[in-house]
Amino acid sequence: MSENKELVCSFINDIYIDFINSNIFSNLQRYLEADLSWSATGEVKEVKKQLKMIIKDSDYYVEIENMVFAQMNKKNKTNRSYGILLYLNKAEELWLKRIVESVNKMCTELGIYLSQKRTVSQQVDLGENILSFVKKDCDKSNIKLRPVYSASDFFEMLISIKNNNLRDSVRTSLCLMKTCLHVKDFLELKSFYSAMYCLHRMSFKDQTQKEIFYINKRVKSENDWIKLGNAVINKKNCSSARQYLKQGCPASLRKQIWLILLNIKIHDEDMLYYIQLKKSALEYDLFVDHLLRQDVQLTASNSNLFFVFEDLLYQTLLVFSRDGFFLNYLEELSIRPFKCLIKDKITDDRFNTYPPCGILPFHGFSMLAAPLCYIYEKPEELYFAFRELYGRYFIKLHSISSNSQSILSICSLFESLLISKEAALFKHLMDIGCPPLKLAFNWLMFVYSGYLSAEETLQLWDIILGFDSLDILAVVAVAILEFRRENLMSATNLKTAEAMLEDISTIKVVPLLAQFFGYI
Repeated sequence: MSENKELVCSFINDIYIDFINSNIFSNLQRYLEADLSWSATGEVKEVKKQLKMIIKDSDYYVEIENMVFAQMNKKNKTNRSYGILLYLNKAEELWLKRIVESVNKMCTELGIYLSQKRTVSQQVDLGENILSFVKKDCDKSNIKLRPVYSASDFFEMLISIKNNNLRDSVRTSLCLMKTCLHVKDFLELKSFYSAMYCLHRMSFKDQTQKEIFYINKRVKSENDWIKLGNAVINKKNCSSARQYLKQGCPASLRKQIWLILLNIKIHDEDMLYYIQLKKSALEYDLFVDHLLRQDVQLTASNSNLFFVFEDLLYQTLLVFSRDGFFLNYLEELSIRPFKCLIKDKITDDRFNTYPPCGILPFHGFSMLAAPLCYIYEKPEELYFAFRELYGRYFIKLHSISSNSQSILSICSLFESLLISKEAALFKHLMDIGCPPLKLAFNWLMFVYSGYLSAEETLQLWDIILGFDSLDILAVVAVAILEFRRENLMSATNLKTAEAMLEDISTIKVVPLLAQFFGYI
């Protein structure tokens, strides 16, 4: 009983702190003061009653509701996290040490600084194009860097982690993941995602090219679904936006629906904060600027889907690297940020979080922001949406923890689900030296960005946001292997199997999942 009381008190206190620190408090105070000139001679009970009515009828009521929704979401995630186990803690320390050594070694070899304050003559006025200036500065330096780490490096690290208390069994001997984390089974997943198929009409072709229709009983047409979406947008309620996304979102409404669900409202102070981050790019030349520039050039710029967004992507990531606010997300998830001994030409050497956001970019990092360029044309909207998505979801796919949504859990779910659904396929791939997890790992780590078409990637992200879960990543991976089962069973080696899955851009996510769960 006392534990429940402490939980409730903590919850209320967090809401109170958020409320006081937000602009809602000062705005609401001014709003009420303007409407309470009549209350000077009123009774206390009457004043309280009318205060409640005024707040409920105002736009601030929805904002307060969304604030409570956000806090409840945080508490639920905390309850789903099991903390960092001892053997995972050691693995995380080794990984962090390896990354920091790699960064310091590169800086020493190239004779460059992690952070270098620009001289006055190097800086430009804010009126000039900051992005263009920093971009030219990186190009001018002509520094050729190797990525801090790649997906294959991270994969090798993850499969080397072993729980020494784990008993050997047939399943654990087959799987690459040896962490023994609890994951959902097929029936639990089918129940969890059942709401996905109850509302909207789908038209597609199955493997036999037969046309299939799944007709909604309540929403008669796409226009009705768009009308419902507009009603959700007008309501501006996070909970309603989440329920709407569970059944998919029209591309025309995705921008607004996501902003509501991610609770993003860009006020004047947010714009000032964003501009300040851009200013810091002028003041300091960071080693990560070169890493980000090179990553954008090697990945997004070489993609037929994203090459046109090169400048927008670089600007977003440049700002992200300097945002110390992101450390709050790391703290909530008990993820330790990268720290390095920072050598600076101007200031004394110091051991500090590097870069300021605590995230060192790896090879392909820019692809995580790339699909958002199809939704948000304003750089500030793109930035805040990316920060929220990465802080709530993607960071879990790039860090080592026992969180139920971490990359370790998603990989374990993938292997467990594939064994239960396609045991013969799993065995065949293992026998030819082609572990299924190796085939699917990049899909999971990059949330399918660059692998599926842009629209299908965004539809998949709709599902992640709607159900507030990354489990769907493992489900889609198993569904793809099941869909390509016949071809994969004829593969004789790793190279052949990889070639069969090299192009999945024609995959349609929603129909694939409907078929996988047996809804059609």
